[in-house]
Amino acid sequence: MALPLAALAATLLAQQITPANVNNLKLAWTFHHGENPAERPKNDRLSFNATPVHVEGKLFVITPKGTAIALDPATGKELWRTSRNGEARRSWGAAYANGKLFFGTPDGKLIALLARNGETLWQTDLRQGLHPCHLSQNMPPTIFNDLVITGGEVPEGTPQGPAPLIRAWRQSDGKLAWQFNTIPSDNDPAAKTWAPGSRTNRTGANVWGQCATDKDTLYCPTGSASYDFYGGDRHGENLYANSVLALDGRTGKLKWHRQLVHHDLWDYDLPAKPLLLTVNKTPALVQVTKMGFLWFLNRQTGEPIFGATEKPVPPSEVPGEQTHPTQPFPNKPPPLSRTTLTEADLNNLTPEWASECRKLYEQSGNFGIFAPWGKDKYTIMLPGTLGGGTWSGAAHDPQRNLIFVNANELGIIGKLAKQRDTWRRISPGTHPRFATSDLVPCTLPPWNTLNAIDVNTGNIAWRIPLGELPQAKAKGINNTGAYGLGGALATQGGVVFIGGTADQHFRAFDSQTGKLLWQHKTNASVYATPMLFKSESGKETIVVSAGGGGFFPGPLSDELLAFQLPTP
Repeated sequence: MALPLAALAATLLAQQITPANVNNLKLAWTFHHGENPAERPKNDRLSFNATPVHVEGKLFVITPKGTAIALDPATGKELWRTSRNGEARRSWGAAYANGKLFFGTPDGKLIALLARNGETLWQTDLRQGLHPCHLSQNMPPTIFNDLVITGGEVPEGTPQGPAPLIRAWRQSDGKLAWQFNTIPSDNDPAAKTWAPGSRTNRTGANVWGQCATDKDTLYCPTGSASYDFYGGDRHGENLYANSVLALDGRTGKLKWHRQLVHHDLWDYDLPAKPLLLTVNKTPALVQVTKMGFLWFLNRQTGEPIFGATEKPVPPSEVPGEQTHPTQPFPNKPPPLSRTTLTEADLNNLTPEWASECRKLYEQSGNFGIFAPWGKDKYTIMLPGTLGGGTWSGAAHDPQRNLIFVNANELGIIGKLAKQRDTWRRISPGTHPRFATSDLVPCTLPPWNTLNAIDVNTGNIAWRIPLGELPQAKAKGINNTGAYGLGGALATQGGVVFIGGTADQHFRAFDSQTGKLLWQHKTNASVYATPMLFKSESGKETIVVSAGGGGFFPGPLSDELLAFQLPTP
């Protein structure tokens, strides 16, 4: 039976870029946003991470300063920009609805622009009325019907700060429609999960990533309560920190919650937007975590689809601290990152690395996931604060029933020291990573992996090292994986595109097998998530920001790269 013309066209387009021809992919154009400083600043948050938005025949991108730029998708030529001269940190992009672009800025503004010409329609100060500590909005907001949903980044190094609000703003004028405070109020039963008085002016527990939405519900992932590494002043489970929250999108009322870390002391935020899909006919969400866990939750109830177990974890030796006696572990899939550490796991690939790593190991007394911070000896925490999984979340291939997640293997080392009237985490070296002085991880490779997980079984279908750490490759050590940040794009044609590695490469893999099919050397590392759009003529284009910077050494760049197959 012949396919309808529209279905036939969609099938052909979906197969433009395939495992058979992706090796022919070429750079079509490069755009420079032009706002980088002449020298790389010490600010480890500065990085060009934005994923563009393709609507109304234009490509829209947001710079680390919060400048919005419209491009011609065919050529990368700039059409208009609305410049901002504030602090440059990072921005992951914008959201679009009803002819308008909505995005946040490092200095805490929510802005609505007319997509046609960049005209500013309204601007809301997200910091107004809050604690004077700063709040930033760097992730794209979430669109729900005629509302714009925001969370925000708040201070992590101090217990007091802005209330961690999830807020809904009217698209028409930027006025507040509703708000939900993730630190519970007195009349909320969750207030009992905090010691008396510990909720006052408490910050953290914020949605610094993105919410996901279906027809009537928002699914929002929250971070740890502040201060991140000591909770002696906030005994209890600390709801709604480290939780997936299901909220009525129209009113902001809580439907259900699922806490994935109790009384967080490790900065184990839920960093990523949940992925919404169906598991064996059950509406589900998949939550990526820094712990390297993937949680498959029933979207209607919050119950783990593959089950979970509360497991005992070690107590703290720090005066005043009360670690929670158990933590939840999903039964499936298995962790995507290393969660334990023994002497046999230490990096011995060169005598110099072995010596540095053994010295750190011998100064330590606690190891692995949920290990409490020591006060006399250091703790080596695996996964570290950069994951495991990161803000990039997971990519879904519904045709092959797979999701793809990259996961770091870069631990941190520290202990708690009394400073004035509280405890603060300190590290033994110039950086907090469990790594050599030149940032080679102190565990054996792989140091980053790309993982494919079967949606209906929770099993890992394949797992490969992702990237080549330059420090190792320079010594002839290959196939190590290279830590990094940034997510994957899964295409209908059976190709997974991803950067996410500190080695200045953008790569493509076979979705079914994990085989490396193509790679492109970039001027700076790709710490962003790519996107695909089809031109007016139907040609597929892959676009990604290659900005480098951030937490890792290497060049800084302002490049947006576009790739296409050659025209026959």
